[in-house]
Amino acid sequence: MNKNTLDFILNHPAVDTAALLLKASAYPDIDIPTAVRCIEARKKLKTKVPLWMSFPELLFPYPLALEQCSSQATAIYKQRFIPEGTTVADLTAGLGVDAFFMSQKAVSLDCFEHNPLLFQATKHNMALLGAGNISVTQGDSNILLNTVEKKYGLIYLDPDRRSSSGTRLYSIRDCEPDITLIKAGLFRLTDRILVKVSPMADISALLRMLPETSQVHVISVADQCREILLLMEKGFSAESQITAGDISITEGGIRTRGMHSTLSAEKEARCGWASSEDILKAEGQYLYQPLHSITKAGFLKLPAVSRNLSKISSNVHLYLSAEKVPDFPGKTFRIEKILPFGGKAIKSLKSLCPAASVTARDLPMTSDQLRIRSGISEDDTRHIFAFPASDGKKFIVITHS
Repeated sequence: MNKNTLDFILNHPAVDTAALLLKASAYPDIDIPTAVRCIEARKKLKTKVPLWMSFPELLFPYPLALEQCSSQATAIYKQRFIPEGTTVADLTAGLGVDAFFMSQKAVSLDCFEHNPLLFQATKHNMALLGAGNISVTQGDSNILLNTVEKKYGLIYLDPDRRSSSGTRLYSIRDCEPDITLIKAGLFRLTDRILVKVSPMADISALLRMLPETSQVHVISVADQCREILLLMEKGFSAESQITAGDISITEGGIRTRGMHSTLSAEKEARCGWASSEDILKAEGQYLYQPLHSITKAGFLKLPAVSRNLSKISSNVHLYLSAEKVPDFPGKTFRIEKILPFGGKAIKSLKSLCPAASVTARDLPMTSDQLRIRSGISEDDTRHIFAFPASDGKKFIVITHS
């Protein structure tokens, strides 16, 4: 990248890049396509990988590469899977975000990328970032399986979850590479394989296909489910431990808020149910909404059992208690008013609560439909929930955070 292009990138962070491309001829001394890619990438980097904002010379060959890469928080989270004093292999380097942060824990890291544009960009970027313990090789898992003899403490891969036509893929058997086909070969080079899969994937199905999975980590950031990580261990055959957590970056590293257990513990859990009478007299009490990563992990009764809460119903994953429970892994709301669900109550909402966020659960009406019918404005300081109790009676509950 020449100096004129770099200066242009730094001096035009908010430029209309679509308009800029149309008048590229007005800037003969600037590589406009490169400038546009970098300007657009830096808009995303600010929140996704803030550490890299200090390196304006980083290259980004196409927008999708940055959309698909891990965030800084989730990349740092992966450091916990690396045994001390070992070398790591990353078979699907992409832009190298995971490789860069995992290399801070590993003795050395070998990463492989089959796409020639990404390979060149990642090789350039790792050198620019000063990641001297990372080697970048152009190639895929076949390179590792057929030519490498060394032993790794961990092999990591994030299979491509898009088809050749660009559609999203959710089954690990449809992704490239297919971990079910290459895991035996990888276990000749390591005792631990870490696989990143779609946050939409079915965890029970994953465990059936990959019985060597000792740990499942369902990771959310700002309560948005971002990744499911599977740690596979050679010879493992017991029940998988599942961790569901929301993570954030702190000065000391990564802060995780959530819970961990097993699917059998969830299946065996027996929680109390909130009756219609319990809900009707719950004004002044507390309603709890678990983290999205917890419900994605399949923990639906355990949050109630572990904190002695009452669950609203089998299909409504909200919980109730008379006294406030500290450190609930999710959101806690104080109940202001409770109304029987119906047209009259919906019409009264605007006068009772002119602005609020709205959630409708297990009803023949979506959250947006309820908000529009009630005529209230969107606001985060108060929250309206509408749901049926376990006996089928329906309620509208007005709360505040």
